[in-house]
Amino acid sequence: MSGSGKTVFVRRLIAEMLRLLFPCLVLDIHGDYLGFVQKQKKFFPNNKIKLFYPKLSINREEFFL
Repeated sequence: MSGSGKTVFVRRLIAEMLRLLFPCLVLDIHGDYLGFVQKQKKFFPNNKIKLFYPKLSINREEFFL
């Protein structure tokens, strides 16, 4: 249900895992967790946080087969 705190819970869970230097993989299609990258140097200096933007493309002809 919207507004129930799912994203807040996951942010706290990821933050704790990063503090413990536990490896994480986050697939974030909505950009809800970009704050971890922005605050990496201040809050998570011992972690290597990387962004990956895959180049996704589709040919119009392939789409309408």
